Amino acid sequence: MTPQPNLKLADDTTRKLPRRFRFTVASLGRVKPPTSGRAYVYDLGEPGLAMLTTSSDHRAWYFYRKVNGRPVRLKLGDVADLSIENARKLARKHKGAIAEGRDPAEERRIKRGEMTLAELWKLYCDEHAALNCTPNTRRADKSLYETCLRDKFGARRLSGIKPAEVKAQHTVLSKRGTTTANRAIQLLRRLYRFASDQYDLDLKPPTASVKPNNEESRGRFLNADELQRFFAALEPEEQIWCDFFHLCVYTGARRGNIQAMKWADVDLKSRMWTIPGTEFKNRTTTAIALPDEAVNILRRRCNEADNDTEWVFPAQRVKTRKDGVKTEHVGQPTSVWRRILRRSGIKNLRMHDLRRTKGAWMASAGASLTMIGTALGHKDHRATQIYSRLTDEAARQHSDKVAKAMAEIINARGIVDRDEQIDTSMGKEDLAECADE
Repeated sequence: MTPQPNLKLADDTTRKLPRRFRFTVASLGRVKPPTSGRAYVYDLGEPGLAMLTTSSDHRAWYFYRKVNGRPVRLKLGDVADLSIENARKLARKHKGAIAEGRDPAEERRIKRGEMTLAELWKLYCDEHAALNCTPNTRRADKSLYETCLRDKFGARRLSGIKPAEVKAQHTVLSKRGTTTANRAIQLLRRLYRFASDQYDLDLKPPTASVKPNNEESRGRFLNADELQRFFAALEPEEQIWCDFFHLCVYTGARRGNIQAMKWADVDLKSRMWTIPGTEFKNRTTTAIALPDEAVNILRRRCNEADNDTEWVFPAQRVKTRKDGVKTEHVGQPTSVWRRILRRSGIKNLRMHDLRRTKGAWMASAGASLTMIGTALGHKDHRATQIYSRLTDEAARQHSDKVAKAMAEIINARGIVDRDEQIDTSMGKEDLAECADE
C-alpha cells in the first residue's frame, strides 16, 4: 500500500503545518486554544485523525484526507462525547471506505440531502452558532426558529420545502410583526446557505421569491424635556436602577452589555470600559470612553461594592434561564421600565432608545457620523445613518453662524464699488506676458 501524503489544512497552504504527536489524554490536555480563530493538531497514532481547537476552547474530532485530489474534511464528534480510541476507530472506518473506492464526504452529502429542517437546525446550532454567534444571537435565532419555522417546516425534508409555502408563511408572520417575519426568512436563508457550504448540498433556498417587508429605521430618542421627565420619574427607584439607567444614557451602550458589565473590564484611571468580543454584538472587542458622569457613578459603586462580586450590577439572587444558564448579574428590568414610563408620561419609548439618545445628542452637538459610530461601537456605518439628518441640522446651524459673522464683517467695512476692484490698466504687452505664463 502506497504511503499516504502528509496531512494539511484543506483551506490553508501558506501557513506552517500544525503540530503532530501521538494523542493521549495527557498530551491533548496540554494543547492550548489559539488566541483567535481555530487550530488543528494531528495524531501520529492514527494518520487521518485531527483535533480542532477554537479560541473559545471548543474541541472536536475531524478526519482529513484527499480523495481524488480533493481534500475531505469530516467531523467525527466532539472531544467531550467521543474518546480517543473511538475517534481512531471512526477514522479507520473512513480510510477503509476510501480504500474501497468510496467517498465518505459524498455519502454524507447524500445523507444530509435527505435531512429535515429540524435536523439541519441542530447541525447549525452545534457546528456554526456555538462557535461563531454570541449568546444573545443564539437565543434570538432559537426563538425565531421555534415560533416561526419549527411547526410549519421542522419535519419537512429540505428539498420538499417550496418557495410558495415560504412566501405564504412570510405573509402570515407579517400580520404578527413585519420585522419578525423578515428575520425568520433571513434565518431560513442562512440555514440553507450553511447546508450548501458545509455539506455540498445543491439546494436553492426557497426564500428567493419572498419580498421583504419595508423596515423604517427607528429614530426615537429623548429630547431635553423628556430627558428631565425621565430622570425625575427614575428617582423613586432603587439606587441600582438609577445608576443603571444613568449609565445607559451617558455611555450609549447596549442594555445587555451594561447588565453584564464586569469590574475587570472597567479602568477608572484611563476612563475606559472594554467589552470583550464574546459579549459584543459584532464579535469585536470594543473600548468605550467613559464620560465624567459615568466615572463618578462607577467610582461610588466600586466603593460600595461587595469584594466577592465581579459584576457592576450583581443580581440579588442567582437566576437560571430556560436554557439552563445561571446569571449572577441583573436581568432585563422590564417592570422598572414600565413604572418609569408611567410616572414620566413618555410614550413610545424602548430601552434601546436610550442608546439612540446618546447618538442623537452627539449629532446635535455637531459630532460627525464617524465619531458617533466610534462612541457607540458601530461596526457597520449604515447603523449610524439614522443620525445623518441631525448632523445635517448641526452643520446648517454652524454654517448660519459663520455666514452671519462674515456678513457682519462685510457690512462693517462697507461694500466696495465693483468698478474700483477691477484693474483694467493691462496693456497688450501685459496680456502677452500672461499668455506666455
